[in-house]
Order: sequence, then structure tokens, then C-alpha cells
Amino acid sequence: MVAPPLPVEIVEHIIKQSLPLLRFNTFDKRYRVLRKFSLVDSTWKELAQRELGRHVLVRDGQSPSLADDRARFPDYLKQTKSFWGRNGIQDQRVDVVMATCRVLKAHEGVEELCLSYIPTLDCLLLAAQREFTVSLLGLR
Repeated sequence: MVAPPLPVEIVEHIIKQSLPLLRFNTFDKRYRVLRKFSLVDSTWKELAQRELGRHVLVRDGQSPSLADDRARFPDYLKQTKSFWGRNGIQDQRVDVVMATCRVLKAHEGVEELCLSYIPTLDCLLLAAQREFTVSLLGLR
């Protein structure tokens, strides 16, 4: 006998309540949890992918591909609500800044910007125009 599926609202609630708080150091855990949820069935997979795209962390190694103007954004970035930029390598700081500016220009749905570096003036002006929150966290 097959158990009836849970309503979508309950699945969404389960997913959101089981995720750790958004912090630079919890993105790996969030990713692992969402990957496990995506294996349950197609409904869970769709909801987990949507949640994965809501809060995006770009690190040093990922930034060159996002900074490239010719590259297309992955579909999951269309639902991005908060963008987290983190870099610790001085040589790649320009790539992270460019990726941040490019994501902000392309996605008007971004409401929160959390950075571990000081952004360029262009990014700050764009953030001010969009009237969303900018947090500078973990600056060294």
C-alpha cells in the first residue's frame, strides 16, 4: 500500500524548519540537507531546488564563471532573495565583486546582500537604489 503524499505546504514547512540559520559557515550544511530532501520524490526535489536558489553563496572559486558577462545564469538563480559574497583570496576579490554586481543587475528580486568584503561604490549605489539590506559580515 502506498502512503498518500503530503500537501505541498507541509513539505515546504518541513524543509524550511529543518534548515540551519543563514550564516557564511552554514551554507555547506544547508546544501547537504537540501540534497537529501531532493532525493525523496519529485515534489521534494522541486521545493528543495527552489529553496537552494533563494539564498546564494558565491565563494572564491565560483566567482570567475559568474563574473563572465557572456555566461548565462543557472535557472535556480532566478528566485534569489539573498546573495552572499565571500572571498578570502586577495587575487580573486575582483571576480567576487564583479559576480556580485552582475547578479544584482540581473536579478531585481534580490532583497538582501551579505558580503565578507567591502564592495565597490557601484555595488553600493545599486543596492541603495533597490532599497535592500546590505550586511558586511566577517570583514578582516
